Amino acid sequence: PLDPLERVRTETLQDHVEALLPDVDGIFVTGSSGELPWLSQEAAAQAARTVIAQVAARVPVYLGVGDTSTARTLARIDDASTLGASYLVVAPPFYYPVGPAGPVRHSTTILDRWALPLVL
Repeated sequence: PLDPLERVRTETLQDHVEALLPDVDGIFVTGSSGELPWLSQEAAAQAARTVIAQVAARVPVYLGVGDTSTARTLARIDDASTLGASYLVVAPPFYYPVGPAGPVRHSTTILDRWALPLVL
């Protein structure tokens, strides 16, 4: 939930997470359906911080960090690495053509650099 200036409405997000928690086995924030590239870096980080704090380790938190390129994804991983998510979720490169080897190169580059739990 965002206000008209596209800032996270933290109280609304907290209430939404709290309503979901009794019925879910995990929470996925800044998912892989286009939410992350659309949000500002600060809004994405605020959403992640809010959800992770509200969940308080009651269920795993999956944090989407996939972006349109390997470099942007690695930058998002660096930004997200200290937030405390259970898993970071990486989508293959999208929007721009990368050729048949692109997704493998993308995944290999990320896996070579990051040792914590990832979902590809």
